Amino acid sequence: MKNFIQFSEDIQQRRQELQQRRLDQIQAQKKKIASQQEAQKEKQQASAEREQLKQEIKRELQSEQSPSMEPNLYNQLIARSQMTRKRARETHAQREMEREAGAQQAQKRAEMKAIMKR
Repeated sequence: MKNFIQFSEDIQQRRQELQQRRLDQIQAQKKKIASQQEAQKEKQQASAEREQLKQEIKRELQSEQSPSMEPNLYNQLIARSQMTRKRARETHAQREMEREAGAQQAQKRAEMKAIMKR
């Protein structure tokens, strides 16, 4: 049979083993959690990179389809000059129509006067 000293030494040794086992389990759990967090961060980074790549591809496709969609100063100046030319042509055409209408009315008045004099 074991005496009290041997029994207490066995208990102390078992406590130390249990404590060491707990510490090992805690370390293993910490490593597992750290690796899971690292894997999750890598997944998030990969998905962010994929999204960024998708956005870049969409921008490139849009710029290929319509390169002048974004107006810059030169395009704005061209558009303004085209609008002023268009307005000038419209006003010129309107004045011509008014002159022709006035000339036709004057001719009809003259014809009416000639008919009235007879």
